[in-house]
Amino acid sequence: AMYGVAPKKPDQDHHRHHAGGHTKGPPSSSSALPPQFDKPPLTARIHNLIKEGRLDLTHTKISELNFRPLRPSDYEEVESLHNEWFPVHYDGAFFTAATNGDCYSLAATVPLPAGSVSEREDSDAILGIITVSTGRTAQTENPDTFLEIMRHK
Repeated sequence: AMYGVAPKKPDQDHHRHHAGGHTKGPPSSSSALPPQFDKPPLTARIHNLIKEGRLDLTHTKISELNFRPLRPSDYEEVESLHNEWFPVHYDGAFFTAATNGDCYSLAATVPLPAGSVSEREDSDAILGIITVSTGRTAQTENPDTFLEIMRHK
């Protein structure tokens, strides 16, 4: 279900590779994650870019951010960031809708330094995301589950 609690994964080894080829980092410190939830490991591309020294955000100014709609090539990064930030599981239909323009989206990005990315990589890194839908975004969405989660906030 789109708004169900994320399934617990048996392997929480923080330094193994996942599907995107990035290594898993330390646990998320998102304030949106309730204390009783297992903290997911940081797996988004942005963390590896920083760890590898390809991106330094220490002196980044707000005026240096770019804002753009999400695009299909952002799917994996958006999914990783949502898993790190939020205590609910979103199904693939949500990420497809967000990255294909089926709902309003806006990504705050920073450009990566010239020469720090390969031809296959995006030339920017996502720092934040907004997605907005005015209706149900997937056939699999269970309104009862959604209402139950909202009741506990």
